[in-house]
Amino acid sequence: MEKADANHDGYVTPEEFKAARSTQFDRLDRNGDDLVTLSEFPAWPSRTAPRPRR
Repeated sequence: MEKADANHDGYVTPEEFKAARSTQFDRLDRNGDDLVTLSEFPAWPSRTAPRPRR
């Protein structure tokens, strides 16, 4: 939340939220075509994958 709160007032406005998400989208769009394909999207751990033992 701290990164999205651009003016550091303790609240995230819709504009601040959209700006933070836009930055994330830009990082995902590796080739700059304003589209994120599955090949550009990072691999997420499967929710069904077993958790490592402690």
